[in-house]
Amino acid sequence: MQTVVFVNAVRGRYYTELARSDYYENGGESPGQWHFNEASFAFGLHGTVEKEVIEQIFDGYHPRTGQPLAQNHGKEDRRAAIDICFSVPKDVSVLWAAADDAERRRIERAFEKAVAEALNYLSDNFGYTRKGHGGYDREKVDLLIAMFIHRQSRSQDPQVHAHCIVMNTALRRSDGEYSTIDAGPLLATRKLGGAVFRSALARELGIPIEPDRFAFRVPGVPDGLSEYWSSRAREIERAAKERGLGGARVKQQIALETRRVKDERPLVEMKEEWRETARRHGFTAAHVEAIFRERRPVLTPDQTAKLIDAAVETTINRLTSQQAHFSKIELVRDVGVFCTTHPKGIVRPHATELTS
Repeated sequence: MQTVVFVNAVRGRYYTELARSDYYENGGESPGQWHFNEASFAFGLHGTVEKEVIEQIFDGYHPRTGQPLAQNHGKEDRRAAIDICFSVPKDVSVLWAAADDAERRRIERAFEKAVAEALNYLSDNFGYTRKGHGGYDREKVDLLIAMFIHRQSRSQDPQVHAHCIVMNTALRRSDGEYSTIDAGPLLATRKLGGAVFRSALARELGIPIEPDRFAFRVPGVPDGLSEYWSSRAREIERAAKERGLGGARVKQQIALETRRVKDERPLVEMKEEWRETARRHGFTAAHVEAIFRERRPVLTPDQTAKLIDAAVETTINRLTSQQAHFSKIELVRDVGVFCTTHPKGIVRPHATELTS
């Protein structure tokens, strides 16, 4: 799943306030990490996100020089960043919660690689700024991104997700000046970015999966356990029904309005509680190990090319039967979804190669 929301300078501090280096023992969430790319290199940022550094950027100043990065620097209500949140399918969070430390780390590595691939794809294809009189000229830029990985929902259910904070500043190659990013292209990727992320995650996990209404599910994970750990989703669904409304954007707004302060219980404490809950549903670390022993076949390059061709043909036929026209974003998104859960096996190329 993927959501995209704007973050002002005050709201941005939510992520740094949650982060703690001792999150396992004393609660909170883990410190953020800078996504390494040309933008982070240009700003001299790498590794752990320092609170003072990122809050300088939220406020519209260069963290090293103090140089203003925008005309509205220092204003609390300035549009400081865009939060792109990637969340694994619930079955994957269930696997992570019930697993032993080795398998849990394996899932986390797959997740981190999938997020990095999705971020590279979005930055490479949708990172832009505007310049010139009236901002009519668009220039390609690399996106500066801080990634905060969280492991539980506000209802204290296991939920592995990453808040990827795209800073609203970029360094233009053409003149060496700083400017705000063009949010339009990123907002158009609400579903595409999620499809790229899930495709990469499925490939990195390498286990059997099945298509699901929202993403994919993992055979062998009890439906009752996944449903039990979806309390936050049920809360939002109930609120939407009470208002007589529906749709992803409405639910996203309800999620923001009903957001509660996280109970910062130590992760080590939650891990034991989650494992006990999983055991009551007949699901243990041994079951997780068994699921990971069964690997999905990896397709050869020739098989991959044929599968992508079939996916493109199937997707075009479906889209043209439903609507008069469609965008490249819709085509790439649906081809990615088709290939992610195809029963023949794992597409060998990275998800970004589906767009070539």
